[in-house]
Amino acid sequence: MYAMKKKLVLLGLSLFMTVFLIGCNTSGNEETNTLPSVSDKEDISLPVITSKEGEPMTNDEIKYYLAKIEANLTVERTGYELLPDSLQRFKEFAEADDGKPFYMINLIREHQEPQYPANWQGERAKTVQEAKMLYSKACYPIMKEAGSSSMFGVNYAYPAVFNTGIEMKDWDQFYLINYPNRKAFMELLASDPYADAIVHKYAGDKDTLLIPVTAGELDAKEPFSDSEPMTQEEVEQYLAKYQENLSADRTGKPLDPKEVNLIRKFAEADDGKPFYMINLIQEYDEPNYPENWQGEKAETVLDAKMLYSKACYPIMMNTGSYSLFGVTFTGPAVVNSGGDFEDWDQFYLISYPNRRAFMELLVNEAYADAIVHKYAGDKETLLIPVTAGEIAIP
Repeated sequence: MYAMKKKLVLLGLSLFMTVFLIGCNTSGNEETNTLPSVSDKEDISLPVITSKEGEPMTNDEIKYYLAKIEANLTVERTGYELLPDSLQRFKEFAEADDGKPFYMINLIREHQEPQYPANWQGERAKTVQEAKMLYSKACYPIMKEAGSSSMFGVNYAYPAVFNTGIEMKDWDQFYLINYPNRKAFMELLASDPYADAIVHKYAGDKDTLLIPVTAGELDAKEPFSDSEPMTQEEVEQYLAKYQENLSADRTGKPLDPKEVNLIRKFAEADDGKPFYMINLIQEYDEPNYPENWQGEKAETVLDAKMLYSKACYPIMMNTGSYSLFGVTFTGPAVVNSGGDFEDWDQFYLISYPNRRAFMELLVNEAYADAIVHKYAGDKETLLIPVTAGEIAIP
């Protein structure tokens, strides 16, 4: 499946597809009997702008954007009903504006083929890729004018390699979009080209999860070269060492067999290529060490995570792995059409030269000795590997 998608990228994906994919919650009723057509646009005027560059939106501006979005994204115009939850999410997102740049995590699940409303009379794409291209083509000029940009090309998501129990289906694609401010995102949602083209987004994408995160300092290095995939013998050796090291006596926590199975699938799917690892973290309010833990204990969650990071950093350095950003903090999801877990605290994106480098981290003695501090600081962890894309400096 992934090999076929990569061929499609080489054959057909243009600049527009590398830009972004953004959507709203919908009713999911793809067989609506309403015949969509462009409705008369209401006269909603933007108030006099009093906010300056780098300042938050005013209340009047927020009201304007929300009214414009509600007037534009009607079922008659887009073929889908805008749910009240969507507007509430947009409202909370806008009201939390601090005027600063931010990144938007985009996680996408695609349809197998375009899913247009049954009675849709407008243009129909023949493939999911074409549908998403039509949507991106309409929105790209708006984002470009606002100074927004995609930080990578198209990244394909693989099954999670680490999941502490969160119920979440696999994703197909990942994007990270750079926005100069939240107003730029609201401008996009309230634009007429966006309203006219979003039917193609709905046709191509089954589920969308958008999570805003604070903009971190980008630390991009030279791209990694491909290497030879791990052999099955190497995979078995890594898994045996991993299970031996992460015993309950050593880490204070029994190793979940499901976790071992996820890591096995990850290692066996090795293609020798570089990749990024999405890290989504939910923290405890205070360190949560095992009751009978006799080793070192951090006094704060931050201290616990520092102890863990201090142990892992040299291992990653030795393999060439590194963090693409500094610490980035997440906000509530702006769009969550799949109803997925969304209450995260932090986001990291780590660049690995290959899957062997990640396995080397997992089987290191220092990692095994320090992971108790990660367990103490992080309540939930989700790691999703994605294909490495070309980095575009904002």
